[in-house]
Amino acid sequence: MFSYSSKPLKGSSEIEENIDFSKLVRLIRNHPNKDIVFESTTLRQEGRDVECRNLKKSKLPWLTPNCIVKKRLLDNAINFNQNFTQSSGYIYYDVDDFSDILTKDEFITHYGHITSLISKSVTGRGISILVRINRKIETKEDFLLTYDYIKQEYFPSIKFDDKVRIFGCAWILPFDEDVFVNYDTEIEIPNFINEGSSDVYINPPQHIRGMNPYIDNKIEKEVDAIDTGVEFGSHILETKVEFDGLYCIKPTPILSIRFPRRILDGSKHKVFRKNVHDYISLNPNGSLNSTIHLVGQINKNFGKPPMEYNHFKSLVRNQYEYIKSNKNYVNLSRKTLRVIHYQKRSLIPSTVRSKLSNQIRGVLESGLTWKRIRYVINYLLDEYGTYTNQEVATTLGISKSTVKRHISNVKSNYEKQFNGIVNDIEKTVIFYAEN
Repeated sequence: MFSYSSKPLKGSSEIEENIDFSKLVRLIRNHPNKDIVFESTTLRQEGRDVECRNLKKSKLPWLTPNCIVKKRLLDNAINFNQNFTQSSGYIYYDVDDFSDILTKDEFITHYGHITSLISKSVTGRGISILVRINRKIETKEDFLLTYDYIKQEYFPSIKFDDKVRIFGCAWILPFDEDVFVNYDTEIEIPNFINEGSSDVYINPPQHIRGMNPYIDNKIEKEVDAIDTGVEFGSHILETKVEFDGLYCIKPTPILSIRFPRRILDGSKHKVFRKNVHDYISLNPNGSLNSTIHLVGQINKNFGKPPMEYNHFKSLVRNQYEYIKSNKNYVNLSRKTLRVIHYQKRSLIPSTVRSKLSNQIRGVLESGLTWKRIRYVINYLLDEYGTYTNQEVATTLGISKSTVKRHISNVKSNYEKQFNGIVNDIEKTVIFYAEN
């Protein structure tokens, strides 16, 4: 069941009725506001994104795909307890980038056997999908764990739009006469994901680097014979990227040991549990003692107050033994995509690193868009002998204005921009290395 409203999303969170899966399918196939959907599609194709967004929110019906609610207001504990009724039995995903899957039909071919519903998005640019699951979700944290588990386990190569990674998110009803439906599939969610790690931070976390690498005598005596030669500096604290030289440009998902600056009561179990899972992922041969050593430093330096030692040690041991005994274990911690890697990262101010990273990401993404456009043009020429900008845009699920902006470019333009940024990076690295 889903909570549904025909009232505009803009300015209203009221629910009119709860609908079942079959009625949802009928509404998608026979949309009550087809003309508005067509208009929003046109606006998106013309690159008028703000107008498109305002039109959708002010004219089209919507539903809550992940849960049934009395009112779509789950922002804090009080509102959640008042408005949440139950989970819908489905998880909603949105695909907005077809780097790997070019069409809805290809997505159906690859993933139709595990997906309950696959529809064009309301603007026609991407696709929306529903995955049915075999268990109820009662909390926001449980939703995030489930969302990430399915994403990593069943769709590892798909780039989902994680703006919908919200338990009470709204899905504006799309129109698709050929919506794909699979009534028989259901994904089994294992119980162990609740024992795994997840994102537990509201504010940007603090890296472990810079902490005192030594433990005090009291803690050292309480840890059972720390491995010989294990010093703080020997722990791997984030995904290693091997390269020669002062820097390297290589987009890589990075897992890091992270935690809040102040770990307060109520969050300690989550934080330390996550630290254990991330540490073992980064140090698969790490012993129980080295895990206690590392996470113990976080507890000692950032726990406000530190967790009582025997309790802390028991928590670490339970998580460690769970990981080692589970052959199907999957660490669900989110990774950060890092494009530029430095041999001496700490020498360069974070603002400078961020600026260079944004510049290089921009040119790489533009170059990728150009390559996708050329690929589709070649495909259309091979199949039909001709093409239009609109056909290219529709095939890729991007706006016509984006196609126009890139179609006349040549590869050397992107190479020139890329080389210019590389020169800036090199000068920056040398400057901070010498100063």
